[in-house]
Amino acid sequence: MNLSKSIFKVFDKIKADDKFRTELLNLKKKKKLRYSNMPSIIGGLASLIVIFAIAILIRFNLFKPPMENIISSNISNTTNTTNITNATNITNAAINTTNAIENTTNSTNLNTTKDLPKIAFKYSPDGMGLGELVLKNVDEVIGGNPILNKEDEIKELPVFKNPHYFENQESFISSDPDSLRKETQKIIDAFEFGPSTSENIHESTFYLEPSIITTEGDGYSITFSDNGEMRVQFPNYVPHPESIEFDGTPEKYRELIEYYYGIYKENIKALTGLYYNGIDIESDYNYDGAINFWPRLYAKEDSLQDQLFSYSFNALTFTLDRDNGDLLSISTNLNTDLKENKVGDYPILSSDEAISEFRNGNYSSSVSLTDDELKKGVVEGIELEYYVNQMVEYFIPVYKLYVTFDGGLKNYYDDSNLPDGLRSYYVFYIPAVRGEYL
Repeated sequence: MNLSKSIFKVFDKIKADDKFRTELLNLKKKKKLRYSNMPSIIGGLASLIVIFAIAILIRFNLFKPPMENIISSNISNTTNTTNITNATNITNAAINTTNAIENTTNSTNLNTTKDLPKIAFKYSPDGMGLGELVLKNVDEVIGGNPILNKEDEIKELPVFKNPHYFENQESFISSDPDSLRKETQKIIDAFEFGPSTSENIHESTFYLEPSIITTEGDGYSITFSDNGEMRVQFPNYVPHPESIEFDGTPEKYRELIEYYYGIYKENIKALTGLYYNGIDIESDYNYDGAINFWPRLYAKEDSLQDQLFSYSFNALTFTLDRDNGDLLSISTNLNTDLKENKVGDYPILSSDEAISEFRNGNYSSSVSLTDDELKKGVVEGIELEYYVNQMVEYFIPVYKLYVTFDGGLKNYYDDSNLPDGLRSYYVFYIPAVRGEYL
């Protein structure tokens, strides 16, 4: 694009040459050249060809000598003084334009250099599930990710400092009980529950656990922790409608989630400020083949980045009775305004680069692999999400890899003992932030 602009400027300069333009007009009118005009036109065309060649050489740093001398040498063979003068002026314009292009390119390169603080990634297996899953296929756990197979369209993502992280016991400050009561009252008001009848506060005395308040009332129990995690439980359950015959399939789970969300849609909006229009039904299996479902809702957004935020930070989780589909609880994280804790926008790896990091042994997991196992493992699926764990200092984007091994791994469950169609998938985390910032 910049080279084209340089060439167009050369054209503009040529068009300004009245003598050359007049000769071209005469050529069109008479449809033939007079012999006496040939040296002038040939000289102009020769100059134009030389200028094009030099502009291209300069643009791609293939030729650096002073352009004025080169052009003057090439044009000296023509007898038309006007052409020499005009060619020199055109050359100067090309030089100025080329210099401007190079300065703009250099400025752009400088601006893309990120001056960002280095961050630490700490893996905590308690916060993001176990390192082994039993599945039929990987789509059962990643199929609902709204940015699945679109990860490489995202070139950078923000990193946030965990506002509830305490580096050690000395820096820990337990939450004020009154602040916990205030937040719980917001939940009661949003769901239009009656007044509470009992309260229990567990004030944390250790920096690795949150302070928790449990409030009970007629038909509800609310648990809220100072890290923003909220759970509304229905001790008497919310019965499923007779119109939906629950059979434990993903389709029926989806129907019931839509039904229950419809009941509490406005209450949840009053609490979170969001309407949720995306449903992800994840599932896995016990070793005996019994299926487990993990439904969650998220707000579909316009950009891939915002969809990732909603999916990672703002998701709603509905827990249903696995036997009859009655609603047991709704949970989410209310502490999702992370803008004031943003560290910066960090360049991220592509999905292929993340897989290469895994092959090189640069991963985090509760599963340890030998060099031979690293080579033999088959990456069945990969997804991008934020690593949200209250025990880490930073919330950073990670690639989550699902890897299988023939027969399973030596120190884990033997796949040959699983029911037909099931196999073990092992989970590995790769920081998506590029290594120079870690």
